[in-house]
Amino acid sequence: MDFATDIEIGSRVAQLREEAGETQANLASLLDLGQPAVSRIERGERSVSGRELAILAQHFGVPNSALVAREDSLVLLRGAMAEPERVRDAVSMFREYVDFHFGVEALAG
Repeated sequence: MDFATDIEIGSRVAQLREEAGETQANLASLLDLGQPAVSRIERGERSVSGRELAILAQHFGVPNSALVAREDSLVLLRGAMAEPERVRDAVSMFREYVDFHFGVEALAG
């Protein structure tokens, strides 16, 4: 599974925020950040912490992988013809990535 860059993650956050009709200030309040920090996230200039990732995914009703996995990797997981072993491997790699970059607490919930 390939993982998104900070720029790709930021773009997804911005897209989800705009689709929800929210402002950067709304997200800043949700994440307990200042609006400039949310702006930096959306521009890919600041990484999203594990806590922030979990909050954003829950808030927008998407799995964490929707924010951190590259689109072609998500297609593998959604594909009707995906081989179970490939899906298990991809999920395992995703868990390792999240644990390494964001901490175990991001996988809860």
